[in-house]
Amino acid sequence: FKILTELRELKLLPVTPDSLSGVLTLADRIFDDVVNEYHEELAPAIPKIWEQQTEDLRWDIRGWLREMAQASHENWTPRWFELSFGLRKQQAGDPASQTDPITLIDNIRVRGAIDMVEEKAGRIRITDHKTGKAPSQGPGYTGKGEILQPVLYAQAAEILLGKSAESGRLSFCTERGGYKTFDVPIDDQARQVRQQNIGCRQILEHLQRQRLVGVGCDGHRAVDAWLIG
Repeated sequence: FKILTELRELKLLPVTPDSLSGVLTLADRIFDDVVNEYHEELAPAIPKIWEQQTEDLRWDIRGWLREMAQASHENWTPRWFELSFGLRKQQAGDPASQTDPITLIDNIRVRGAIDMVEEKAGRIRITDHKTGKAPSQGPGYTGKGEILQPVLYAQAAEILLGKSAESGRLSFCTERGGYKTFDVPIDDQARQVRQQNIGCRQILEHLQRQRLVGVGCDGHRAVDAWLIG
């Protein structure tokens, strides 16, 4: 979030092959600041392990930025980061965030946070970053019903930003994940699938006022949103 926010302020987005070298230098500086801050706070017991883990993170961040530069020809510009709705402002988030939940078209209220929203020609693309191992095949619209971020967050972003969503993405943004990206088109079929997965009253009655958590293909939580009625 801090890296993307500073790149936005410096008008260095999207990252391009020409700007990559300077972006990597800036990212290293921001990363070092964050590492030093947490080092002071956590006081790690085994410095060598701490150093190895933080350098692994640095490697992943640099690889993720290289992937962004290679995809710059697609002309998507990152504009909003940690775009939240219905959450208390206890930590840094995008200025466009709102504290009220979002009501979807089928009267389902949700709250959560979207990692990144990009824009091209007035349309938006939603990205959910993953740190686990990428699956061998894409999950389609919602996998087996456990991967809802692309279609659920797309509608939430459309309402919050007043722009039409073209697609949602699952971005496995680490070396472990192979920097793979799976795109989900936000079309009529995607909206129908979303309604089938979260629109029925049986699911809502079970999940009402509970955290909606699915086990994703990377072994981590697949959905990070609250359905609240």
